[in-house]
Amino acid sequence: MATITISELRPSHYAVDIAGGGTRTHHEVDASDRDWIEGISGVDTETLVRVSVEFLLEHETATSILPRFTLRDIAHYFPTYPATMGQRLAAR
Repeated sequence: MATITISELRPSHYAVDIAGGGTRTHHEVDASDRDWIEGISGVDTETLVRVSVEFLLEHETATSILPRFTLRDIAHYFPTYPATMGQRLAAR
């Protein structure tokens, strides 16, 4: 299982480091445009980023994740992302 470390760079922009399986990757996530995802009201942005990265790791390796991306980019590549996030975050 990968270890995900998240730190805020500036409001709604996060550095994400993923370590596991002998590899380390670094990513920057722009979560400023998050309101289009249903079911996330009341969820802090860092939690949204963490659950989003967990979603990505279920679908691809850490080395395949783009070095910089937005939440909308995830939905572009994985159309099930918005609905999945709503379900997962509602369960937290």
